[in-house]
Amino acid sequence: MVDRVFSARSRSMSYRYLVRISCQPAGENIIRRPAKNASFKWKIGAEKGSSTTDSNGRAEFTQTAFDGNLTETMEIEYQKQHLVFSTPKGLQTVTVQQDCR
Repeated sequence: MVDRVFSARSRSMSYRYLVRISCQPAGENIIRRPAKNASFKWKIGAEKGSSTTDSNGRAEFTQTAFDGNLTETMEIEYQKQHLVFSTPKGLQTVTVQQDCR
């Protein structure tokens, strides 16, 4: 799940992203568990980075634009899966079956 908070200051605008990663083993009907201390890569426009989730499966980072143009698409790569979030999708939760290691 990706939450996005917008803020604007003189000469710059930024989005603060809060990413929550959880997992549910394939074929098991159990409650999804947070992916604790999980590393993932992210890309927003030309900016690339990597983050690690905390003990609740959350990670936070910020995109700042000084030219007033914020990118509307974010890509996350986690456990060989490539997820794309964009404004038309509302940065909604994307359910992915994966191994909880």
